[in-house]
Amino acid sequence: MEEEEVVNECELDVAGLDLILRLDSTTIYYTLSTIAQTLAGALAVLVAIVLSNTSRAADAIHAAPTLDPAGKTAPSTKWWTRRGFVGQFQDVNQRLLADRYYTATKLRPRLYHTIAFSLVDVAVCFAALPLTLTLAENCLVAAVVLAVASALGILCLVLSWRFAVAVIRLG
Repeated sequence: MEEEEVVNECELDVAGLDLILRLDSTTIYYTLSTIAQTLAGALAVLVAIVLSNTSRAADAIHAAPTLDPAGKTAPSTKWWTRRGFVGQFQDVNQRLLADRYYTATKLRPRLYHTIAFSLVDVAVCFAALPLTLTLAENCLVAAVVLAVASALGILCLVLSWRFAVAVIRLG
């Protein structure tokens, strides 16, 4: 005899909206696994972008000492905005080099943030997958887990997009 799936209807009051959330373990399971798979695919694309563009970033960083009048060290971009950093150079070629250098110095932190948030989100999804039956019975916890996983997923995709745009700027 087949077991019938229990659908739990929850009424949630979010920001003055009366929401009805219909939960069952299958929906929760597929939602969490889809988020994890999407992020894994995005990370694979990210790795391909990194591998195909490492030489351009390295070239931009190694050429930066020519921005310094003494030609010994590359200038720090730690507290500069792109416009403020590039604006301090007068020559057009130096501005182009400064823009590429600025972009190259920001790639590594952006990559680390993207990977870190993606791994946290995948971990949340994997940790919640075996608990789908329990989550289906507890609406508030399920809503929080799904909201956190979805919000982190969207954040990760935005970070991946920002990283890809930065890599494209190097070209």
